[in-house]
Amino acid sequence: MTLGLGQKLLGIVTIAIFSLSTAICFGQADPNNPTSPNYRGKSSGPQKKYFATLGASMGRGFDEFAESVGTYNFSGSYVAGDSSFTLNADYIHPLDGDTDDTQPWRFEDVEIVWNAPALNPIKVADRSINLVPRLTYRAPVSGTSRAANSFGSLEGNLIALMNVGRFAFILSPRISLSYHEFETADEAGEIKNVPVAATLVTAVRMSVINNLFFTVSAFAQHGWDYDFGSAPVNGAASNLYYQVTPKWGLQAFVSWRDRVYTNNSLFDDETSELGLGLIANF
Repeated sequence: MTLGLGQKLLGIVTIAIFSLSTAICFGQADPNNPTSPNYRGKSSGPQKKYFATLGASMGRGFDEFAESVGTYNFSGSYVAGDSSFTLNADYIHPLDGDTDDTQPWRFEDVEIVWNAPALNPIKVADRSINLVPRLTYRAPVSGTSRAANSFGSLEGNLIALMNVGRFAFILSPRISLSYHEFETADEAGEIKNVPVAATLVTAVRMSVINNLFFTVSAFAQHGWDYDFGSAPVNGAASNLYYQVTPKWGLQAFVSWRDRVYTNNSLFDDETSELGLGLIANF
């Protein structure tokens, strides 16, 4: 396939960071992920067998030419004993009317997550570090994955969480493996597909007052293409979430990531976003 320069730059970034959404994207509303704004934790009352979350957010990049987009999230979970299964789906919709977007689908990759039973906690002084393994399969639904001729990706990660007063400290190493029909996503061979990526996510979540939570997170990722070329990516995000009622929450978020090859200044216009959102829990 033949791609223009703008699409090539977008492809280089998005293909190399296929696990970014679960790393720092606060638009995602998976209540089983400690970096999500509406994380349930263990204090949400009696355990239900089924629960679902709907989210809607509006964001815009810092670039004056960036378009405003709406992101709609669905997260549904089934609890089976000490583990659970979660389905996450995001849909992105341009809000500025006319757009030059050439991708016929605006869905992100659909995630199927197995939240494994927690491991025995690690004792550090008088604190406990809780360990939760997660296994995620990402179905290649997005335009980026289809352009890359991807068969999907499998990610394993271990979430380490320690509560200290009003603070929760999170560390999550991840390994992602994916498979593609071709080594590159274009006929010219300029956009490299990335079958292996290692990511380290860190986050701090603070309970400011009752029902008001502030979270900051950062990630560092290193990907390798089929020729063993490397592609480092870094990013950070912050989120303010207010649980208005047991079923409704409001959030404000800002996120940033650098480009894969150019490593532009801290707030790269094309890879930074500011937004507001609404989350409903059922």
